[in-house]
Amino acid sequence: MSKETNRLETAQIFKYIFALSLLFVVPGFGLTILGWVHFLAPLAVFVYLVKFGWNVGNKLIVVSFVFALIASVILGTLNSTFFVITLIPLGYVLAHAAQIKDTPVLAATKGVMVQSCSWTLYGLIISAIHNESLYKAIINSFIEGINGALAHYRVNDSIPAETIYAVEQSFYQLKLFYQSYYPLFLLAVL
Repeated sequence: MSKETNRLETAQIFKYIFALSLLFVVPGFGLTILGWVHFLAPLAVFVYLVKFGWNVGNKLIVVSFVFALIASVILGTLNSTFFVITLIPLGYVLAHAAQIKDTPVLAATKGVMVQSCSWTLYGLIISAIHNESLYKAIINSFIEGINGALAHYRVNDSIPAETIYAVEQSFYQLKLFYQSYYPLFLLAVL
């Protein structure tokens, strides 16, 4: 009987490892609709740590992440899995806050601070790797999107000229905002 119980536990362990590994890898499949799944990673880490305890939970999380990294290398979705790394500390902070019975406000404050630091560090590392400011890359991406949308409206013959003019002016204002005012807004928030 103990061998059957042992097999069941082993099967359960593999099930939990597979589920968490899948959660870490699925958003990287390139399907835009699954991008939000990334943000379940802190919740899963929190649940594993609370349900299994810190010792077993850590082991499950680490093994799951190693399997996710291997799968990401094979599938070519490594960037997505690296982004998951930025979300995992939030799960640890929330699990620790639950363990020491922090108030929800204090737990949320700690979570926001840790997530901000995590994403800032991620941005600095990505900027160093690509030798371009992540902020500048994001702004350039927005501007490319605006230019693409504007080009689409210009070639569409069914849109009246005054509507195209209004769209052009709106897109021009968006470009100015992203290039000029957004850095000030970003500094005010930080």
